[in-house]
Amino acid sequence: MTVKVEPGPVCTLGPVSIKSGTKIPEKPVFAVTKLKRGERYSESALASAQHAIYDLGAFSSVTVRGDFE
Repeated sequence: MTVKVEPGPVCTLGPVSIKSGTKIPEKPVFAVTKLKRGERYSESALASAQHAIYDLGAFSSVTVRGDFE
């Protein structure tokens, strides 16, 4: 089987927000993500941000995803 995906328009990041079940200091989390509004959207950048947040050692699980709704 072959799945072919054609490139679409370039997308950029919109606002970046953090949701957590507990109150956390957001500034250090934002700092390690290196995600900035207006930058080109990239799945690899989201994956890197997810790993960087997890590597802080403060969370048992981390999910970084695009909100396409």
